Amino acid sequence: MVYRLLFDSDHYRQLLWDRKQILKHVDENDVEHRVDIAGFPVSQKGVFRESLKVSFAPSFPGDEKLAVPDLTVHEGRLYLNAKAYEALGPVIAADGEFLDVVDENGQAGFLFIPMKLAETCNAIDWGLSVPSDWAGFKHLAFDEDKLGSWKVFRTEADGYHGLFCRQHVVDVIRAAGLTGVFVTNDLASIHPVHPQELANNHVN
Repeated sequence: MVYRLLFDSDHYRQLLWDRKQILKHVDENDVEHRVDIAGFPVSQKGVFRESLKVSFAPSFPGDEKLAVPDLTVHEGRLYLNAKAYEALGPVIAADGEFLDVVDENGQAGFLFIPMKLAETCNAIDWGLSVPSDWAGFKHLAFDEDKLGSWKVFRTEADGYHGLFCRQHVVDVIRAAGLTGVFVTNDLASIHPVHPQELANNHVN
C-alpha cells in the first residue's frame, strides 16, 4: 500500500529556518540548495558545513497552544527529531540523505531529503491518475510493483511536493508514537478530509 504523509498544522507548530545562516553557505539565487524555500531532490552533501538552525517558535497568534512535532513534512521532505530518527531513520536511509539540523533549544535533528523519484521506474499509473486543471492531481496512483524496496519517494509530476511512503513506514511511525503527521491513501490530497492521525493510531 502507498500512502501520502501530510503535516498536521492544526495541532503542531511549523518548522522555521534561519535564512541568514543558509545564505552564508549558498547564493540567494541558488534555488536547488535553498533548503529553506525549495525541496528539490538534490544532494546537499558538502554544501552546508554546519548543522542548520531550525525553530518551532510560535510564529502566528495561537501557535503557543500548539505542540512541537516529532515529524514535519516540509516541501516534500521530512524533519525528524532525535526520537523520530532513532525509530525511522534506518528504515528510510536508503531512499535519500539526511541533513543535520539543530533546534532553538540545542536539540539535534535531521532533515530527510528523499531522492527516489517515481519517474525513474515509470511507477505512476497513468491509467488511474488524473491531473488537475491547476497544479497537482485530481487522482494519483502508483504501480507498487515497480517501486521495489523503496520506503519513501516523490514524483516530479507534482513538483516534488508530495511525500509518499509504504506500509512499513506507517507501521514504524505508529509503533514509535511519533507525532506531527497525517497519513492518507488519497495520494492526490493536500488536506485530507478525514485524516488518520498516526500519533493516536485512529481514524477521525
